[in-house]
Amino acid sequence: MILNINSNSKLDNYEFELCENLNQILYKIKGDTNKFWTIAVFEILSKIKKDNNKIACSKLESSLKDCGEWLFDYVEYSENEINFNNVIYSVLSDIHLIVECEWNFYRKENYFIDLKYDFEKLLVGKSNYRLFIFENDNLEKAKEIINNLKIIALNFGKFEKEERILFDVWIKGKHFYFENYVK
Repeated sequence: MILNINSNSKLDNYEFELCENLNQILYKIKGDTNKFWTIAVFEILSKIKKDNNKIACSKLESSLKDCGEWLFDYVEYSENEINFNNVIYSVLSDIHLIVECEWNFYRKENYFIDLKYDFEKLLVGKSNYRLFIFENDNLEKAKEIINNLKIIALNFGKFEKEERILFDVWIKGKHFYFENYVK
């Protein structure tokens, strides 16, 4: 499949790697329900963990995840070990990637409201990378939605300079469209 990235996007190496791998999703899907799409996304993300020290958490059954759903649809994080009174504890040290996936909402009357709700979860999450995946049947409509979500991010006071969001839109039956936003 052709990699369809917005020409104004300034992807870093990791974001480009995400786009390249997610663009191969059609070869990974084992069915045509939302669950199969989400499983394929999570399996792709799990296989490209930035390094071996990352822990992958997701809500779906997969041999590639390390734990169940934790705060977001998919999370990659790191831990350090700390000794408290001669007991070793694993403690959160970094959140590398948070992801929200929304399929089929474009058929609903309140589509944007549902997308906005899950998108805003990404804004409050502290992570090196944020990935928002959704589906639409029209590229121009998808770009309009992305622009509206960027306005929401811009107006959220806790979303800080240089923070990033990668948008990944499945244009139903055609291709993925990728665009990023860096404040």
